[in-house]
Amino acid sequence: MTEAQPLSVLLPKISAEVGAVKKDDYNQGQKFNFRGIDAVVNACHKAMHTNGVTVVPRLLSVEYVPVTIGRNATPATSVRVIAGYVFHGPAGDTVEALVPAEGNDSADKGTAKAMSVALRTALLQTFMLPTDDVDPDATYEEQVPIHVGLQRQIIAVAQQKGLQPADMAAEFKAHGGTGKLTECDDVFILKDTLEALEGAAGGNESGQ
Repeated sequence: MTEAQPLSVLLPKISAEVGAVKKDDYNQGQKFNFRGIDAVVNACHKAMHTNGVTVVPRLLSVEYVPVTIGRNATPATSVRVIAGYVFHGPAGDTVEALVPAEGNDSADKGTAKAMSVALRTALLQTFMLPTDDVDPDATYEEQVPIHVGLQRQIIAVAQQKGLQPADMAAEFKAHGGTGKLTECDDVFILKDTLEALEGAAGGNESGQ
């Protein structure tokens, strides 16, 4: 008979078997994607069952706070809990995850909401389940002052239209620019110059 494995082995094993749980649910009110309780429980259930791991909730504290929610200030109750989720392994060992959670409701669903959030959080954090979303640090957008961006746009448009540097400089001066284009920080002058260049015929184009 194979010896039962401890939770220290089974928890990372289950994590690998479950894999990513994507943020496929959408909050219409606040406009963001999230991972709902059903998606998380459904993702974890088979791997936990196969590996003989169960989880039992334990309510440590609960607080009922009168609040108002939404633009209409609807009276509601904020249910704030601290729950312990005890993971039981086939070897008889246990691991407990302590989770704070909150659920707001104008009827009688606040407690259920709070406990659903707590369970979802316990599963996500215990098994370290990724979302497979692109990491915010995976992309980078250079930030430059607006006048620098306009300077670059002017130069790019001039090159695209085949204008000579002297033509670009003349247009810049015609709209109040002095000195070098790359040293100008007057946004209005730069915008006027850009708009004029965008509407100008290219140096290699012939008029009809």
